[in-house]
Amino acid sequence: MASFSAAHRGVALVAVSMSLLSCGGPGGSSAGSPAAATSPAADMVIAGTLSPGGAASHSFDVDVPGPVDVTLVSLDPDAGSVGLVVGVATLGSCTELTSTPDARPGLTVSGWVVDATYCVMLQDTGDLAGRTAYRLAIKRP
Repeated sequence: MASFSAAHRGVALVAVSMSLLSCGGPGGSSAGSPAAATSPAADMVIAGTLSPGGAASHSFDVDVPGPVDVTLVSLDPDAGSVGLVVGVATLGSCTELTSTPDARPGLTVSGWVVDATYCVMLQDTGDLAGRTAYRLAIKRP
């Protein structure tokens, strides 16, 4: 479990705690499966394409304090893993709050956040052999 705090627009993120939960493989739970990640609880789905050596960033707004879940739903073709960063969107950049260098489909990053604009970034860590489609699901308060 990683913990972090940061400031955005003069408002401090108070005790934001992100836990990294990875499911799948032998004996894995279905809670991290793509079907669960795209359940009605996810209010935002982001799809895009990541190129070898590349990165892709998306921002999302949180209007009221509460829990946020960011799930890497899929990589197609299955590319192994990618880097996943969740941060605060500031002046066109993504200021990292937490990251994992080996995110695989089913990984969910969860935390408690205040109202602000956040970002999620995926980046190739050397596993991509070609253009890879991805889907992210975000659940906001």
